[in-house]
Amino acid sequence: MLIAPSGAPDRRVNTVDQLRYWASGNGIGREDRALLLTTQIYVPYQQFGGLQVLGIERGCGVYCCGVDAASSYLPAASFSGRSYLQEIRSALRAAAQLLAAARQASD
Repeated sequence: MLIAPSGAPDRRVNTVDQLRYWASGNGIGREDRALLLTTQIYVPYQQFGGLQVLGIERGCGVYCCGVDAASSYLPAASFSGRSYLQEIRSALRAAAQLLAAARQASD
């Protein structure tokens, strides 16, 4: 289990905070490859966050795979339309942050 601090005191910890904390604590860099394994619904957001933190900031190779919740061995939550809309919103915001990070890194 990893308990990471929030990157901003006015919000809860998110994937980017967790990845930064994990990468800095483990010396992740250009020689490394990371596999992000998550439930399928979260893949776009996780992939964008992983590319921003591990790919752009650390130069690490990033791969992201989604597990189908319906065929999982572990109990999985069922997702409603609201859940999918929230994840689409999160993915679009993460894509914008990734694009901004890529532009900043190329300057």
